[in-house]
Amino acid sequence: MWCMRVFDLSGESDSGISEEGRTWDVSSVCDCTGRIDVTPNLIFIIDDEMRIRECNRMAQQYLGVSREEALERYIFEFIETEDIEMVLETKQSIMSKKVDLPQIHLKAEEKIVYIPNLTSVLVIYQDITKEEKAKEKRYRLKMETIDAAQKVIDKQMMVAQEIAGLLGETTAETKVTLTKLRDSILMDEEE
Repeated sequence: MWCMRVFDLSGESDSGISEEGRTWDVSSVCDCTGRIDVTPNLIFIIDDEMRIRECNRMAQQYLGVSREEALERYIFEFIETEDIEMVLETKQSIMSKKVDLPQIHLKAEEKIVYIPNLTSVLVIYQDITKEEKAKEKRYRLKMETIDAAQKVIDKQMMVAQEIAGLLGETTAETKVTLTKLRDSILMDEEE
């Protein structure tokens, strides 16, 4: 399929020429929209003026606009565009970067691929919101467990100090006394 090469993320495509010898243009990419509408990822083609040239159904849902409305708008009206601008400027693709897009309530893995013949970029956001929330939950649980363990340790030390206090000593005095006793027993055996 010739249009699938538009979405080749390896960066090793032959300067935008498809298998059938056609060069990439927005209309050839648009021929693929039916195929990219089935993905759970947000997919955009953004030109060098930051206009949305194409987007899939999932992107439309997150942006809250129809395809026709999206194609009349700029991407910066919806999300931060620092990475997109950098790829357009440097022509160096971003193959995997975790980003937070609070404007559309999304945590995503971002891929931005420069398309030389269109002076545009292919932008893919893979939703990782659930995975990130699960990771945060595991981290919170780990921190709560550590906190509980530290409280148990502190309580045990207080109990040990109270017992030593009832015996008229501090735990430090107990340690010193037991150390001296040990050392004197060792010395007696040597003699």
